[in-house]
Parts: sequence; structure tokens; C-alpha cells
Amino acid sequence: MSDPPHVAITGASSGIGRALALLYAARGAHLSITGRDEERLSAVARACANAASVTATRLDVTDGPAAAAWIAARDAERPVDILIANAGIGGAAAMSVPGEETAETARRIIATNLLGAVHCAAPLIPAMQARGRGRIVLIGSLAGLTGLPDAPAYSASKAGLHAYGEALRRCLGPSGVTVTLVLPGFVETPMSASLPNARPFLWTAERAALRIARAADRGEAVAAFPLPLVWLLGLRHVLPAAWLDPALRALSARARRGA
Repeated sequence: MSDPPHVAITGASSGIGRALALLYAARGAHLSITGRDEERLSAVARACANAASVTATRLDVTDGPAAAAWIAARDAERPVDILIANAGIGGAAAMSVPGEETAETARRIIATNLLGAVHCAAPLIPAMQARGRGRIVLIGSLAGLTGLPDAPAYSASKAGLHAYGEALRRCLGPSGVTVTLVLPGFVETPMSASLPNARPFLWTAERAALRIARAADRGEAVAAFPLPLVWLLGLRHVLPAAWLDPALRALSARARRGA
């Protein structure tokens, strides 16, 4: 890894992505950041510029050619050491009344959360392999471990990202490229704050960013947090569907009522 490292972060205009940008800026990293909201992205770039060199690019990761051109240009200027694929749709925007999620909504969520990560990671992999080093960090979700009745497409997008990350890790490991899959629970972000339900074991975005950066530094395969939610989700392996499904439906109903 170069010193200071070149860190590319998608979805850096808010939430976890913003916290990661500020964290790596404080470490003096070279930053390449993207987001769809140009005003918020510029604000993050200004906040980071006091401590680091920053290149901010407005980007919709669902545009495959644009994403490939962005990562290729950033890597050509200075080899990217760490790619953090963080851009995504979540919170209230990913929730629906059970049975009423439209095909267009599902397409948009999956295109952003799953294909958006692929659009940025896949074009960078050959260069990282040629160098024999590099770190790819995919920001998934604990929701990818089980299907949520009020967020089918969101659950599917994160489950798909989980499988993609596992496969990449096994594929790229011998080349020296590490792949870390991050599975957060509830994190205090504008996206998370839009949810109508309680957010147990809530982490700050700053705490999440520290955990993610540590996992990337160590080349961890999976970073799942918070542990109480991880342990609770482990029950899905032992509870029969006849028990688990009604429980999740009841939780979904309570969330819609704002209970």
C-alpha cells in the first residue's frame, strides 16, 4: 500500500460514507469521493480538504460506464489502495407495504445497492491483481442475512452483495487483493433516521467508520456489528419458518405503525 494511501469511497456525501471520508482525511489519505448530491458532496470535500487531498466527483453508480470511467481515471492518476463501495438506497426509501413493492422500485434498489458496487469494483480488480495488492470493502447490511417482509428488494440486494463479496474474496485471495464484507446494523445516519421503527443497538456513523477502517486495515473477511443483533440473527438458523415468519411480520407491522 502506498503511503499515504489512496482511498476511493462511493456514497460519501452522507452517513457512513461521509464519516469514512472524514476519518481517512484525518489520517492524511488521498481521497477520491463520489455522491449523487453535488452540494452535500462538495461540503464533505471542503471538510476533508484541510487534512487531505480530495477529488470529488458527482456520480450515479447505477451508470456502469460512468462508474468504470471514474474508477479508471482515479486509479490512473494514483493507484487506488482501498475501494469502499458504500453507495446505496436504504431507510424509508427501501421499505414498502408488504406485497406492494413495485418492479421499478425493486430494480432501482438492486441497481444501486448491488450492481452499483459491481460497477465500481469489477473494473478496478485487474489493476489491483496486476499490482498484487489492494483492498475492496463492500458495505452490505445485516438485512442481507434474512428476508425482511417490508423490504424484499433491499434484503435481496444486500444478500446478493454478500454472495458477491464472499465469491470475490475466495477468487482474489491468492492474488494479494483482500475483500472485506461489512454488515452493519442500525447506524445513526439520515437514511437510518427516516425509519419509523425503533433502532436497537444504534451505533454512531463515526463508530461504524472506525470499525470499517479497522476491518479494511486487517483485511478481515467479514465485519458484522453490533454483536447483539448479529447474535439475534443467528437464531434464524435454528428457528423454524413457522415461528420466524410470523415474528418478522409482527415486527414489520409495528414498524409501519411507528410503535
